[in-house]
Amino acid sequence: MSTSTGIPALPLTAEARASYEDLYDKNETAIRGTTDEALLQSFRVTQLNIGAVLSADNAAQLNADDAVFKDLLAKIGEADDGLTELQKKITAVAGWINKFSEVLTAIEKVRALVPML
Repeated sequence: MSTSTGIPALPLTAEARASYEDLYDKNETAIRGTTDEALLQSFRVTQLNIGAVLSADNAAQLNADDAVFKDLLAKIGEADDGLTELQKKITAVAGWINKFSEVLTAIEKVRALVPML
């Protein structure tokens, strides 16, 4: 669920829409660069959810009625739930990357202080 409160402006503001579009593009890049199956699945679900939000926003811009706005809100909620899960997974991976980075730094220090013949 979203950590913010309230109902977003509908249709999406230009800034909000641009942020979804940017996230969509970055997520697409991550899909192409990921081999981890669990993460890849989360990226794919997120991509579908973000695409659904953008499509629902298109409909909201064309047909400003209550049913379309309710659909857009539902899509935003679904996307937010997926983003929360993806954020948790990326945070876990980032923690491991930080640990790996510490090991890499230690290796570089040892190799700098004890050069091989």
